[in-house]
Amino acid sequence: MKKNNLVYILILIMPIIDLLSSIITRNFTNSITIGIVIKTALIMISFIYVFFFSHSKYKRKSVIYYIFLIAYVLLYFLFKKDLLNLDLLKNEFRFLLKYMYFPCVLIGLLNYFEEKGFDKEKINKIMITSFIVYILLITVPTILNINYSSYENNNYYGSIGFFYSANEVSTILILMFPFLYTLLNKSKILTIILYIVGLYTISLIGTKVTLFGVIIVSLLIFLSSLLKKEKKLTLNNLFILLMFITTVLFMVNNYSAMNLKSALSKEEIKDIEDLNQELEEYYKGNKFIEKFKTIGSKLLSDRDVYAINTYKMYSTSYTKGYLLFGMGFDNTKRINNVRVEKLIEIDFLDVFFHMGLVAVLLLIYPFILILNIIIKSKGKQKNEVFFFIMMILLTCGISSTAGHVYLAPAVTLYIAIYSLCLLNSCNIFTKKIINKNKVVILSLHLGYGGIENVVINKANMLIEKYEVEIISLYKQDIDLPYKLDKRVKVTYLMNYSSNRKEFTEALKNKSVLKTFKEGL
Repeated sequence: MKKNNLVYILILIMPIIDLLSSIITRNFTNSITIGIVIKTALIMISFIYVFFFSHSKYKRKSVIYYIFLIAYVLLYFLFKKDLLNLDLLKNEFRFLLKYMYFPCVLIGLLNYFEEKGFDKEKINKIMITSFIVYILLITVPTILNINYSSYENNNYYGSIGFFYSANEVSTILILMFPFLYTLLNKSKILTIILYIVGLYTISLIGTKVTLFGVIIVSLLIFLSSLLKKEKKLTLNNLFILLMFITTVLFMVNNYSAMNLKSALSKEEIKDIEDLNQELEEYYKGNKFIEKFKTIGSKLLSDRDVYAINTYKMYSTSYTKGYLLFGMGFDNTKRINNVRVEKLIEIDFLDVFFHMGLVAVLLLIYPFILILNIIIKSKGKQKNEVFFFIMMILLTCGISSTAGHVYLAPAVTLYIAIYSLCLLNSCNIFTKKIINKNKVVILSLHLGYGGIENVVINKANMLIEKYEVEIISLYKQDIDLPYKLDKRVKVTYLMNYSSNRKEFTEALKNKSVLKTFKEGL
């Protein structure tokens, strides 16, 4: 098996790893899952590869970035010495690994593909295969009634099959969904089949992410298809338009829409009201927070309450270093609030409050690097650039409203793939594939001569272990004077023979016209 295929294989098996992690998490409390082990290993491999093996033109920037990441982790604990406890360290490292997975893997893959080349067709196939795996692992358990529900609340409907987090699975399926459209030129029937079962599976989950996400994605695919250079609507454009309309009509009459219309259960309302009463005195009279609550309760599904509670913990226990390195994730004497482990589920706010401004900047940097590369690149495929940028922005939108995106390694792997596809659409990874098993020898000619004899003998020797080709500048009028193995390929760049003899005679005879002709 070729070494270059290993990266593609690792991407392909990620759905199975996430499935195993889900099963272990559900059945074994406080256990280290296979997902944590493998994803920690991938972070370490990314560091080792970039530091010691990469020959990419982005190596220098990547090494500097990785050094900043390492320095950040050390300073993170330096400013929170009360976390230097074995039980607390385990939890803190778990969150730090989740945070570091996206930038580390993205930078590592950027170096790898810039050096080795990016196989767009392989990535398309892997994403479609992964999509099918997710479909099977959600629909089959649901049909057999052995599935996990998307919600603990019985007032809501939804199934995530054997997986763990509804919002994570929702985002993953939305990121995989567009790749089935790459089959349109090959097989419209297969595309339609995958579209139907894929849309049905997405609707089963029943989250707002799936409802709005799949509609937005379908619209983006249609707009992207219109940006292609075709002067008129093609059959594919009509198919994509029909699929968009079908998506809208189907999704507004399914679990996601039903759940959106459902009111919160009494239990949920009571929990939120209890927390609200605790916070009321804290934000009373603060017009900004009151306005934030008015908007947040409708848009953020009451995540505004958790945001205010987190801000209260942050501000009341504020110490030196909070702004740059956050307050951490564990309840210590410094925090003195058991709710500290309850995340807001708005990723960038969670990163800021718990990990600090430095962590936010380090998380943003890969996007700045990618944007800089895109601006400097030439020969962009405008429709693909538009689509991939909009899809990355969509993940930022989901991250800012539903969470479980940039702190979820299962999701960020596919955001990294989108980032790489974006760079590929700007021809960043365009490289000639080098056949390392082939030897090419350049020779002036293969006529009589000592050098020519050595070239042929060398080719006869190398053919036993390598594919060998001799490239000759021109062909002699005579047969090869030395025995050449039939397996050696000979390529002549010109069919003209050497006219040195004719040129010399013309020059000797002082024939100006013939000298000029033979010289030319």
